[in-house]
Amino acid sequence: MTNDILKLMLPAQHNYLEVVGTAVTNMLCTIPALENEAYNIQLAIHEACANIIDHAFPQQSGATFEVDLTVSSECGRFTACLKDHGQAYEPCSTSSETQPVWTVCQTKPNCFKLTAVPEPGFDQIRGRGLFLMFNLVDQITYHQINDRNEWTLTKKF
Repeated sequence: MTNDILKLMLPAQHNYLEVVGTAVTNMLCTIPALENEAYNIQLAIHEACANIIDHAFPQQSGATFEVDLTVSSECGRFTACLKDHGQAYEPCSTSSETQPVWTVCQTKPNCFKLTAVPEPGFDQIRGRGLFLMFNLVDQITYHQINDRNEWTLTKKF
């Protein structure tokens, strides 16, 4: 049974996303069951990191964020946990044709699970990231505690 953990602390800059991609790819190559899903998982995590850089730290220099990658063979999960101290995200828990829908997690306060994301229209300039992520991994949660944002993307195998 394998339980591998990799922790990265990166500047909140797009040019460091390649480091995350390489780390994800190298960890996923140890999981034969995810061999065909590796690109999709890497893309979802890349998009989540790009969202943190763009939205949690708009035009802010010197900021960093954490990426914790975990392979848990006994649970059959690959998890990416992304942590930052930037602007908080505000999940919407009401049904909408244009907004992602989040449900409150029963296990932690201020924790939300992404349950639905409407398909973006062709004329939509932004807002494709969560739709893409939602369709590439099995579960996405967002947890805001004190001044820290925590995004968790999980893929089962």
